[in-house]
Amino acid sequence: KLSAENENAEAMYSVGMCYGEGNGVKKNLKEAIKWYELSAKAGNKYGMCTTAAFYENGTEVEKDLEKAKMLYEESAKQNIDEAQYRLGMMYYDGRGVDKDYKAAVKWFKKASDNNCKAQHMLGKCYEEGKGVQRVDYKAAIKWFRKAIDNHSLSTFYELANCYKNGNGTKKDMEKALELYIQGAELDEERCEYALCRSEEH
Repeated sequence: KLSAENENAEAMYSVGMCYGEGNGVKKNLKEAIKWYELSAKAGNKYGMCTTAAFYENGTEVEKDLEKAKMLYEESAKQNIDEAQYRLGMMYYDGRGVDKDYKAAVKWFKKASDNNCKAQHMLGKCYEEGKGVQRVDYKAAIKWFRKAIDNHSLSTFYELANCYKNGNGTKKDMEKALELYIQGAELDEERCEYALCRSEEH
């Protein structure tokens, strides 16, 4: 019976995806949310995370941060790294919860095996000394590199700045410039701006 229920929840989630992406049916976010929410209620961990995102952002539903947090927590407990990351961001930004950098770092670490956004945020936390014992630029660089290896576009700028300012590494303008260029080639706006500024000087 449990297996059948799991399959049913998975099928509901798939229907939600079809409506959400316009795959085989006309794209309809309201219909997508309905199916995602049904799958979440039936215990689908992906459905919980997706439904939470709609409530967090108020997309086609009334914004409900408390509900979003509850659903992220349920999904995060089942090792969905996107839910763990998003929960971390709620604590980092103080959205729907009291701002708590230590709790943010806890969730970012749980998500950090595969989630480049969580890796990026861990780098920022170590760079700024938020939720960790102290500012640790070497740890920041380690996490920024991991994030880039996992295709985090926004991290090129952060890592380039470490080399530019000599934070956690020897100051290396050539390496910084190389990273700005890599980011700019991928349309990372801050890298493009940094390149323009460097050409002005």
